[in-house]
Amino acid sequence: MASVSFTRYLDDRKVLKFFGTRPWMGKRLPGKVKRVTVGVRWSLPKKDYVPDDNVLVQPCVVLSPLGKGKWRVTVEDQFREEADRYLSDNCM
Repeated sequence: MASVSFTRYLDDRKVLKFFGTRPWMGKRLPGKVKRVTVGVRWSLPKKDYVPDDNVLVQPCVVLSPLGKGKWRVTVEDQFREEADRYLSDNCM
């Protein structure tokens, strides 16, 4: 999946509260999961290796500081609206 970056003006104190001292490490979006393929596993009925696509992960929102109150937000394209809503509710 492709990631998208956009700029938002956020309250620095609230970013510190919700993202901690290292917001560039990211924060999981609550309540959102996606299925990904990770490696291979052995299939007994097929007697061969098959892709392991039964893995669920939570998407992350990453913030990079651009100045006082100005942040670059990076998230996967399909979760942009959810990330924007999460930041509006918690960090503005």
